[in-house]
Amino acid sequence: MNSLEQANQLSGLASTNLCDLVRQSVNRHKDQAEDLKVDLVFQYEKDPILGFVDSQKIVQVIDTFISNALKFSHRHQAVEIFVGRHPNRLPMVMVKDHGQGIPHAEHERIFDPFYQTNGEPHRKFSGLGIGLAMAKEIITAHGGELWFDSSPGTGSTFTFTVQNPG
Repeated sequence: MNSLEQANQLSGLASTNLCDLVRQSVNRHKDQAEDLKVDLVFQYEKDPILGFVDSQKIVQVIDTFISNALKFSHRHQAVEIFVGRHPNRLPMVMVKDHGQGIPHAEHERIFDPFYQTNGEPHRKFSGLGIGLAMAKEIITAHGGELWFDSSPGTGSTFTFTVQNPG
């Protein structure tokens, strides 16, 4: 079974503090951010943000979001990571970069397996183009939603929600 097929296979669902998972991911990416001269800015609401998740799968999504944001950010810019509640009260994780953005013509295909954007910075980094497709599968399996907002020249914001515990 390949990675994409396994993406919607959840195990160990539990009430989990998403801030803890994001904090761990931010710490794992600090060296990469430093090498790329990009600041990681992590913000979260005061109260714990609990989601009913398979922690290992959600960490894959968070790592994909942060890694992509770092790859496509301009030097001396920030990648902003926020954990809080969406207006619909669901737990939410948002990662925003200030890079080149995604051309509108590519928006419909961004979650297609093996699809990669044609932007110049992308050619500097290897990858298979399955990260966002896998992230979409994982979040859908959790009963959540995943979306993005992006315009050329302004960067991209990727956001997901998951279900509340109980």
